Amino acid sequence: MPPSAEQASVSRDRFVVPGRVHELDTARERLLRVLEGVDASPQGVYDAELVLEELFTNVVRYGLRADADSVVSIAFVAQADGLAITIENEGVEFDPRTVPEPERPTCLEEARIGGLGLVLVRRVARRLEYERAGGRNRVTAVLALRPEVS
Repeated sequence: MPPSAEQASVSRDRFVVPGRVHELDTARERLLRVLEGVDASPQGVYDAELVLEELFTNVVRYGLRADADSVVSIAFVAQADGLAITIENEGVEFDPRTVPEPERPTCLEEARIGGLGLVLVRRVARRLEYERAGGRNRVTAVLALRPEVS
């Protein structure tokens, strides 16, 4: 039986990389290949790259032990109406949904560099899910691939 139109338009990839920052390049290349299989807008591609970068680098920089041979499992499932990015690791328990919004500085001198990555992820993602099971973190961000830009 041939696949339905909905099944045919699904593009997916699942892989494991070492828990090292430079592996983001590999993950990004694979994400872009998945997105070639669907009709993502330039804004949708940008949002997907942003979410992947923020989630992956947070895991590698803050969640994994530097002295361990840790790995990160990554899965992408894309179809016309959206993309799911799932990142799993055996790092420290961390639910990105619980990070509070930073206080807005009242002047430039009070502003600090960094600390906004997860804020951006939460604003871009339609849905952000977290699960801790079997000593593993699983974060899934679901994004629109043709978001309305205002």
